[in-house]
Amino acid sequence: MPTLSESPLEYDRMLRAHRGVGIKPRLVDFESDLEEASWIGDDLIERHSEGADWGDHMILTRTAWGSRPVETALIERRIPYQFIGGMSLLQSAHVKDLLSLLRCTVSHRDELAWVRYLTLWPRIGDVTAQRFIADVAEAPDVPGAIERLRSAPGSRPEIVAGLEQVLKSWESPEVAVYVASMYLEPILENRYDHWEARRKDFDLLVRIAERHPDVLHFLETYTLDPISASSVETVEGDDKVTLITVHSAKGTESQVCYVIRAEPGIYPHSRSLGDKDQEEEERRVLYVAMTRAEDELIITRSNSSSGRLVFFGGTSGGHGA
Repeated sequence: MPTLSESPLEYDRMLRAHRGVGIKPRLVDFESDLEEASWIGDDLIERHSEGADWGDHMILTRTAWGSRPVETALIERRIPYQFIGGMSLLQSAHVKDLLSLLRCTVSHRDELAWVRYLTLWPRIGDVTAQRFIADVAEAPDVPGAIERLRSAPGSRPEIVAGLEQVLKSWESPEVAVYVASMYLEPILENRYDHWEARRKDFDLLVRIAERHPDVLHFLETYTLDPISASSVETVEGDDKVTLITVHSAKGTESQVCYVIRAEPGIYPHSRSLGDKDQEEEERRVLYVAMTRAEDELIITRSNSSSGRLVFFGGTSGGHGA
């Protein structure tokens, strides 16, 4: 990796450590972002089992979306965390919308999920939704609830069709998530800004759903709170891993820091390529991220999007460099 002295920007100060020899920073490569996230989750579990507090660890991400795989790993392992500087996966409205449709196929008495799903549709407000919910709650099971909804006054075929399509794929959760996302996309695309960025969350959910035997197990892992909850904290208390965007991290420090997705397109960001001033700004952003560590720095990246990875003109390879 190029040193600070190789930067074309003049900088006449040299920082020196005053605490003596410490732990050498690590650079770890992975084949995919999900493998990278899984390793970080397991590493956190191991450190905590050896006596380290969750709060001694910080995970720095260039963008909120770039942290999604790591966030799913934290959720799967029930690692308590707080997310600073962006919108958490489970806090995102479009993800809650998708999960509400899936949850309706699990229980016809999940009122919060049914309200959220039904009111997505045009001309269906809370009053109409509550009338539908009271009707379907009298059914013996989800298929019976769908039939009651089909014949309910004011109901529409497209509302029922979404539930039926997900129910058919119930034992293939990755298919169910894909079907639900495709079915809801025309509605959600008109409801939310920056849709292309948001739909990437659905692509990720399809990938992680493959790990589960059915929709119920998938939801038990990723739906930790009521569908209307806004908290991103997995447990109460102050001892939490901090997941934070680099732009929010200036002035903060942690004993152990993971700088994730340190790969082309992220550092430097793809939008900065070709602009020397912007590329130098990206070097500064990475410098800020790496200097948040008090005792130990772990830099991770995956090569799923490219072959040999480049850090501002330098190259590096090898697992656990």
